[in-house]
Amino acid sequence: MTVDSFTLAVIHSSLISIARDMKIMTMRTAYTQLWKEQGDLSCCLMNADGEIIAQDPNGFPIHVTTMPLQLQGAVEFIGRENLNPGDVIATNDPFIGGTHLPDVLIARPLFHDGELYAFACNRGHWADIGGMGPGSYSPATSDIHQEGILIPPVKLFEQDTPNSGVFEMIMSNIRNRSVGLGDLRSQYASCETAQRRCSELIKKYGLSVLKATMDEIIVRAEQMTRAQIKNFQDGEYFARDCLDGDGQSADRIWVDVKVTIDGSNIIADLTKSSDQSSGGMNCSYSAASSAVQILKILQTQEVINL
Repeated sequence: MTVDSFTLAVIHSSLISIARDMKIMTMRTAYTQLWKEQGDLSCCLMNADGEIIAQDPNGFPIHVTTMPLQLQGAVEFIGRENLNPGDVIATNDPFIGGTHLPDVLIARPLFHDGELYAFACNRGHWADIGGMGPGSYSPATSDIHQEGILIPPVKLFEQDTPNSGVFEMIMSNIRNRSVGLGDLRSQYASCETAQRRCSELIKKYGLSVLKATMDEIIVRAEQMTRAQIKNFQDGEYFARDCLDGDGQSADRIWVDVKVTIDGSNIIADLTKSSDQSSGGMNCSYSAASSAVQILKILQTQEVINL
């Protein structure tokens, strides 16, 4: 199915507006100042394959760029066949696409007439997720279990029914239960907003048009990105920087990158960087991947918003 450029632009702008409204709702209803004042959270909409099709323009790059990997990992963990209307997934697992433990992803699969067509996602930096230090950060940590509770992909809601056991498990491991519960509910509410707004788009344009628009967004994003990359000079480029210790030792932690540009392809090689450290300075695969996406700032505004 082909969508005309005018309809595509209108629907795409509507999807971006939904993602923006998700963040605004979360900031207005959250308890923690990290969200209410600093806005340390990000929201986006993904297609059924876990690819971003619209994001809040004011989201944090490390949040937004890692969410696809985490959502895809969560869906694989739970099983796509086990997702139902009204389900809500929660996870902060850095080993399946997460960053650090305080960044908690809430994702709601969106259905229409029984068909999964998208996901509404909200990732926020919680004020506390447990662990040895208040705020879930301490330079003395040498093990991830000291940083807080690790939440594997779980259903926070099942067909709109709260999973009280999961709620209790999480809230029993953080320092301020009322703040944590309030923030979690604000994330849930933002996904509810996305569900309602997307349903309005389907009512107006139909599901087939919405899905075709999502497909076209992905195609055009790649085409526009590759066109921009072709403007760069082919070759190999190198950069190096370091961190002054990891809290356990004063040894420098080196980050080395080799960037290869070949036509419309860019390859970033980080294999010459320092080995894993004993302190809390290690980077998950998804976080390293997000750093590579700095190339987005070199592109046009249209590509950045995709």
